[in-house]
Amino acid sequence: MLDYPVAAWEHGAFCAVLGHAVDGELGHRAIEYYVGTQPELLADLLTSPRTGLLSRLDHARTVKQLRSFGTADAPLVALHLASPYLHAVVDACSAAGVPAPAAVLVAVHDLAIDAALPEAVRQSALAHLNEFDAAGLAQRLTGHEELAFRRVAAAILAGLHRWQPCVTLCCDDACWEDAIAFAAQSSDRAVCERLMAFFVERATSAADNEAAAPPFSSSASPLCSFPALSRCPPTSCSRRPGRHGLSAEAMPFFIGTMARSERRLAELEAEVALLRSAAPRAAAATAGDQGFFTSPPTQSTF
Repeated sequence: MLDYPVAAWEHGAFCAVLGHAVDGELGHRAIEYYVGTQPELLADLLTSPRTGLLSRLDHARTVKQLRSFGTADAPLVALHLASPYLHAVVDACSAAGVPAPAAVLVAVHDLAIDAALPEAVRQSALAHLNEFDAAGLAQRLTGHEELAFRRVAAAILAGLHRWQPCVTLCCDDACWEDAIAFAAQSSDRAVCERLMAFFVERATSAADNEAAAPPFSSSASPLCSFPALSRCPPTSCSRRPGRHGLSAEAMPFFIGTMARSERRLAELEAEVALLRSAAPRAAAATAGDQGFFTSPPTQSTF
């Protein structure tokens, strides 16, 4: 059929015959033929149950073969044609509870980036974080021209627990909410304190610059009520804003800290009161037990 396609090839019959073939090389020969002459049927060839190629092919080799058909103007043309096959491989591996091939995941991410689908990259990368070079993808997206992809890079860095590069990237892109959320998620005091120092310095420098980017254009008040600051010691949060004349702006943080301290103190007082009320009863019970065991035995009537 492949040698005399004009006279012998028909898609349905070819898929049926290929499903009974033992030689795995025929699958790769079929891919080459379909890419060159029947590109619209390539996805069906690769995913059809009749061919069984989804479970028989060497997926890393298949991705490499598909990449070889790219051109200077369209380097991912064959991968786009085989996109259903790539996603089917990932889904099959997830259903079986085994890691997806790294080459397939990289190809899936390349297609999503080429199609400008940052959310698809985020979901796939975070779902398979330990199955491919996630750090390499994050580094690649860090220099992307679109902000949405740089935010994906920050999310990947957070997934890898590389908190400081993650927060720094968010600050460089003025994604304040992302920086705050990731710093709070890190539970790392050093990262949170560094972020607080960055906010205070920016708020101070923005005092004379009305064109500063939000949230530094007006005041630092919102900056001091972020959850990330709850990881910082109150002494540090009071000294740094005080040095820059931002004590009033830091008041929301101090109020929140005092509220948490009062709540914890009330809980401790309730626990201590409960223990004190239980102590006399426990002492009386202990004394009774000791008297029972230490009282002299009575004389026997026998």
